Amino acid sequence: MPIQQRRSPLILTATWLALIAGFTLVPLPSQLAQAAATPWYCVVCGNQGMVDVLLNIALFVPLGLGLGWLGLRPPRALLAGLTLALAIELLQAKLVTGRDPSLSDVLTNSFGTFIGAALAAVAPGLWRPSVASARQLAIGAALGWLALLGLTGWLLTGDAAAGATRLVQAPAMPFLDHFNGSIEASEARERFGSHALSATVVTAGLTDRLAPVLELRDARRFALARLGQLGQKPVFSWRLHATRVLLRTPTVRVYGGVLPDTATRAVLEGGKAGPVLWAAGTIAGQRHEARLALTPGLGWMLLLPLNYPFDLHSPWTSALWLSLPLLLVGFWAGRARMRLALLLAGAALLMLAGLEGVAVVFHLARDGALAWGVGLGVVVGGWAWGMRREA
Repeated sequence: MPIQQRRSPLILTATWLALIAGFTLVPLPSQLAQAAATPWYCVVCGNQGMVDVLLNIALFVPLGLGLGWLGLRPPRALLAGLTLALAIELLQAKLVTGRDPSLSDVLTNSFGTFIGAALAAVAPGLWRPSVASARQLAIGAALGWLALLGLTGWLLTGDAAAGATRLVQAPAMPFLDHFNGSIEASEARERFGSHALSATVVTAGLTDRLAPVLELRDARRFALARLGQLGQKPVFSWRLHATRVLLRTPTVRVYGGVLPDTATRAVLEGGKAGPVLWAAGTIAGQRHEARLALTPGLGWMLLLPLNYPFDLHSPWTSALWLSLPLLLVGFWAGRARMRLALLLAGAALLMLAGLEGVAVVFHLARDGALAWGVGLGVVVGGWAWGMRREA
């Protein structure tokens, strides 16, 4: 490969190596206890282990792309990723404080490098496909997008309780704070399919991590619902299928009114009403509430890095998450020389099935006109891009 053509993949590879070092070799003293409790041989570790697995794979995909474009075939790129992953784990074990080296990191990082190199190998066929191949790719991308929304719909539905439920006050949980205040009264309510927890408490100051106040548990001792205090904020979460497969669980935090750092009497509440999660705190006679509607566009929330808050949620974030895969549909439709009118009709039917159909089937809220507008705009933009590409 001429040096001019090697420059871009070299820059990508070097830049991503630096980013990987920043993500993996920065000490985290606050996580010493958690790191010590994580066995090195685990593959899917902890209550949100699948998030860690998927993010570790994704972290090394760009490195694999760079290596593939430099000429390394997927097997050799896999070996390079394995060597780098082992070096990182050894450094974490011996020198970097608060990190938890594990077999999972080695396997997922290596696999991510392999995926990136494999993508680099097939990239020319994806970037400049024939008309027939482009048509197949557009159909495949559309079906993949629809499958992604269907999976999101299933993940955002509630996980059924096993047996009878019971309310547990201030449970002690590993890696969570213990609620040291007093609980004067607590209640679990269910009416017409809506569920709510409430507790009248006297707080004991602020918490560093989540301190559960109430948990609604089933016969498996799984928490179906959790009401708690996180720092100054009342929080609520409901167990979903996403929780079962070790992804993130959407959590509602109340920001309107905050708990003070002194002992304070407050009423904490949270619940699930249809496709809406809500949490509330009544402090000094004033009630403050936060709500989160579960829609097909919230799949990105399930993949957030560990401990990253859900509070960045906005209609624009969900619209972009929904629309970016549609860019490929439009691009390959353009490469297939599809007429714009036919594309718009197909895209409208696709989005009707994905946005409206998934919401109906899984009893979710709808993403609204913004998702429709951005999605159709991205499809048209991708089509224009594909039409202008040279064959």
